[in-house]
Amino acid sequence: MKRLSSLLLALIPLWTNAQSSIDDSINAVMEPVTDAIMKVIFFTVPVGGGMEVPFVLIWLLAGATIFTVYNRFVNLTA
Repeated sequence: MKRLSSLLLALIPLWTNAQSSIDDSINAVMEPVTDAIMKVIFFTVPVGGGMEVPFVLIWLLAGATIFTVYNRFVNLTA
């Protein structure tokens, strides 16, 4: 029993190295896609005074305002 447990403990680093190579290959394929999506979603808009605001923040504020008015301020009155 001790031999089996020590053998399994010795093999754990080999399994983790094999999994990291799979992770690296998936990352190599997906990284260009996620970089392109990130550039579209998180591009910044200059708002005066030398400040820049991410577009996603403007989009979220616009959505929150529109739905608050559309639902007659239910998130504030309920």
